[in-house]
Amino acid sequence: MPLGQGSAYALRARYLRCRQLLAHAARTVPWHRLWPLATLCERRCDP
Repeated sequence: MPLGQGSAYALRARYLRCRQLLAHAARTVPWHRLWPLATLCERRCDP
């Protein structure tokens, strides 16, 4: 598999893991407290 594709896959995997963590946190933490963290995570996880 080409290197570029590999790094894109790694980015996507990290992004999906980040979304999974958010989904889990959303079930355990009140959403209004989680929102700033979610925004930060979106910025960090987006390529």
